Amino acid sequence: MGVKEAYHQSEVGIIPKDWNISTLKELTKSIISGRSKSGMQNGTFPVYGSTGIIGHTEHPDYEGEAILVARVGANAGKINKVSGKYGVTDNTIIVKIREDNSFSFIAQLLEIKKLNHLVFGSGQPLITGSQLKSLQFAVPKLAEQEHIAKVLIDTDKLLENLSQLIIKKKKIMLATMQKLLTGKTRLRGFTKEWKKKQLGEILVYEQPTKYLVYNTNYNDMFDIPVLTAGKTFYLGYTNEKTGIYKNLPAIIFDDFTTVSKYVNFNFKVKSSAMKILTLRNKSSNLEFIYQIMQMIPFKIGEHKRHWISEYSKLEVNIPDREEQNTITNILSLMQKEINLLMKNKDKALKLKLSIMQELLSGKTRLIKLDATNV
Repeated sequence: MGVKEAYHQSEVGIIPKDWNISTLKELTKSIISGRSKSGMQNGTFPVYGSTGIIGHTEHPDYEGEAILVARVGANAGKINKVSGKYGVTDNTIIVKIREDNSFSFIAQLLEIKKLNHLVFGSGQPLITGSQLKSLQFAVPKLAEQEHIAKVLIDTDKLLENLSQLIIKKKKIMLATMQKLLTGKTRLRGFTKEWKKKQLGEILVYEQPTKYLVYNTNYNDMFDIPVLTAGKTFYLGYTNEKTGIYKNLPAIIFDDFTTVSKYVNFNFKVKSSAMKILTLRNKSSNLEFIYQIMQMIPFKIGEHKRHWISEYSKLEVNIPDREEQNTITNILSLMQKEINLLMKNKDKALKLKLSIMQELLSGKTRLIKLDATNV
């Protein structure tokens, strides 16, 4: 298929004929490294490093809008947009945009470019100012830049609003957990005294040996998730038909970190450094016990397995099964609301990325240009 009449082939792909190819150097006033900062404990103005804000100072070296690009380390290529007065360490590059370009538009170009592809070096990962200066972009006139930037800023606001709402809902849920799971607040109609029990009296453990995955060539098209009790939770999906854990629900418990996850679907695991926990009898609600476990302030000491030696001996205060069920239902509804918001945020992020691809490449035009702004 040929190139549309209003488009042409360029060094960066097919772009509108009225767009120009510019290097980042041509779009900017300056691209420089920040200065080392000290004495950042107390101050009014933020100091940025490769990971974001790392401190505050009373003596900012920089002012005005800028795009900060992490220069070294695991975050090399990550960008932050700043304004006002601020400090910047020497492991961050400061990009100042020319006034005849839209700051927000250029920032979005850098965001979609994914600058981590520039990183080099096997020791300390690194990006240089020279690399940034030579980057090429397809750029429209200022009027169209501003139109595109406004649309993308609006999508950013939607994402930020969803993020703030999720944070708010999580705080409300945590406060509710602290009240209901400790018995500080009792639900109407429940008056029976709570009883102390050791976790080992409530839960029985099983070693995960029978459920270990054999092949780690995971594929999202497969059916059975491979889990870890750690932050990652889902390691991938396997098509193995044997050694699948089905005695649900269950809690997977990392024996070294004491991190746990509640699971109500068939699964396999990768690590043997965990316990699979289930109820000893039906006098308790497993999900309630799991929520109680999330409230335990257990301090990790030496590197060892904890369930048998310590964790199973911890005492928890629990109500009867009916009150457990009621509390669990309330918390489950709150979690479902949070999960829905997180799904909506994921959808909004995917939508933004799609819009960025369309608008920043010129495939979709927002305004009809005439002879005065071409």
